[in-house]
Amino acid sequence: ANELTEAEKNAVLNLRARPAIRIESGEETGSAEGEDRYARLARKVKKLKTDPPAEYINCDFILGTAVEVERLWSLAKCMLTDNRRGMSTLMIQTILFLKENRELWTDTMVYDCIGNVKRNAGNERRRKREELLEEQDAMQAALEEASRM
Repeated sequence: ANELTEAEKNAVLNLRARPAIRIESGEETGSAEGEDRYARLARKVKKLKTDPPAEYINCDFILGTAVEVERLWSLAKCMLTDNRRGMSTLMIQTILFLKENRELWTDTMVYDCIGNVKRNAGNERRRKREELLEEQDAMQAALEEASRM
């Protein structure tokens, strides 16, 4: 559950911590004595490239900005005029989402969704009306039976 996806790993690749490459003067490299400092450095760099670090740099220095939030507040302010104060929270969220994510939908998709909602709302109203009529019929039958006794 805490593993990054491949896309996430690629996105944060630049945030991986790279250890500093140090070559000590008396370091044992296990190679021929005549090996120069450049060859040892090249071998260490190659090893670092094959063994990527598991740690990420601390990003606490990055400050969040309120630009996006301020822009949304501005859009909401323009939407909530005096004539629209009774709009539901869900409707406001939906309109803001559609405005901010215009590239994710087409007019046809929105019209289809509105049609589905209207159909579902109509079906729900019809079902409630039928339940209410059934209750009224049951009450009427109970009243008629009570009046016969």
